Amino acid sequence: MKRFFTFIAVIFFSANLFAQVTVTFNVDLTDSITSGWFVVGTDDAYMAGNIFTPAWSTPGSDAQTQLFDNDGDGVYSIVLNDVAEGNYEYKSFKATAASPSWDNGEWNGGNNRLLAVGTSNVTINDVFGDETAHVVGIKNIKNISINIHPNPSTGIFQLSKKANYEVIDLTGKLVLSGNSNTINLTGFTSGMYIVKLSSNEGTSLQKLIVK
Repeated sequence: MKRFFTFIAVIFFSANLFAQVTVTFNVDLTDSITSGWFVVGTDDAYMAGNIFTPAWSTPGSDAQTQLFDNDGDGVYSIVLNDVAEGNYEYKSFKATAASPSWDNGEWNGGNNRLLAVGTSNVTINDVFGDETAHVVGIKNIKNISINIHPNPSTGIFQLSKKANYEVIDLTGKLVLSGNSNTINLTGFTSGMYIVKLSSNEGTSLQKLIVK
C-alpha cells in the first residue's frame, strides 16, 4: 500500500512539474483600422515570437500565427494551448499570406513584448503599437524594482539588489540561474537574453544585452 501511494505521489508531482496552460492574446487594432493603416478584408494580423513552434516565423508565412476578429469589433485574437511555463518574447504584425514580411510590425527594432507564463491560464490584452504596456505577465504578479547596469554589457551585469535570477535565451532555453547581485554572462553569445528576477517582494522581467 505504501508503494502505491508513493507511485501516485510521483505521478502528481510529474504532472504539475510539466503543467501547460492556455494563453489568449487579444490585440486591439481599432486605431489602426480607423486611421486606414490596417484595412479590414485586405490586411491580416499575425504574431511572431518564441512562444510559437517554429519560433519567429516571418509574419504571413505560418497560418498558426494568424489572429482573427470573429465578432468584428477590431480586436484580433489567437489562443495557444499547452504553453509551457517560462519567459517569452513576441510582437504583432500586419501581413498577408501572399506577401509575408517583417516590415509592418508594432515598432521597429528588437524591442519585443515580454511575457512570463506561470501555472495558470492567462489572457493578454495589447493595443497594437502601444509600447506602454510592453511587459506583461501572469495574473497577480507583483513587480519589484531592480536596476541592472551596465546594460548592454560585455558580460558582467550588476543588480541594484541581490535576487534570484533565471536567464533565458530567445529560444526559451534556461542558460543560467543563481542568487546574487551580479550576473556573469561572460563568454555567452552576443545578443539579447531575458532575465527573471525574483525575491520575497515579487518578480521583475527584464532584458539583458550582451555586446
